[in-house]
Amino acid sequence: MRYKETNFSTQDLLNNTLEMEAANFAEIVIFDAFACLGLFLNVAVLAPTLFAGVCRKTTWAGLILSFILYAITYLLLIGRQRTTQHPPYGLCFLQASLVYSSPLLCAVSYTSFGIDFYLQVSVVVFGGFEKKTESRTQNALVIMPWVAFCFQNIITASLAVSNPSMVQRSPNQLYCIVTSPLPPTINCIVVIIAAIIVFPLDIHMTYILYKNSGTTRRLSEYSQTDISFSLYIRLVLFTLVGNVALG
Repeated sequence: MRYKETNFSTQDLLNNTLEMEAANFAEIVIFDAFACLGLFLNVAVLAPTLFAGVCRKTTWAGLILSFILYAITYLLLIGRQRTTQHPPYGLCFLQASLVYSSPLLCAVSYTSFGIDFYLQVSVVVFGGFEKKTESRTQNALVIMPWVAFCFQNIITASLAVSNPSMVQRSPNQLYCIVTSPLPPTINCIVVIIAAIIVFPLDIHMTYILYKNSGTTRRLSEYSQTDISFSLYIRLVLFTLVGNVALG
């Protein structure tokens, strides 16, 4: 009787192990599928600006590029996520660095695009800036996300160099991370600041469009800056969804 109980327990443990492996495999497949879908959709959005001659703002292109890099980041360990062997340290370090720097790039790129769009709406309604000032502002908005991206990479690299054992796979084995609270803390602070900056701008743009009934038509006609009322609606919805995701 004792033998049967022991045998049953061993079989039960084996079944549980197989179920956990199947669940883990399904999690990996779903995770990679969403990353591939995000990559494909963003490339599809960006492709017309490269091959079809469609004009888009530089800050908009930078935002889409940040999304593409974000999706690629989580695909670097495809084929190595279920293995018990640790992936090559260089690959793991690269992904761990991008895991923290690419969200920062997305957040600051979105902030730059929101500020740029707000300035263009202000130009339409209240009048333009000098070309030299506008060019400097545009350049600063394009460069700013990549400065933040490089800064976060430097922070992560410094942590990895000081203690290489910090670079590890995440508990669910899906990607590599750095076991330090500093990079995610920096990301949280920057994302909150980005939301604080962009959300009031969205509110003010709503007020501007409400108080200036002719602005909607002029936005569509202002092709030089490539802004439109539909783009404004997408910007506001993106802000709301981003804030919900942050919460």
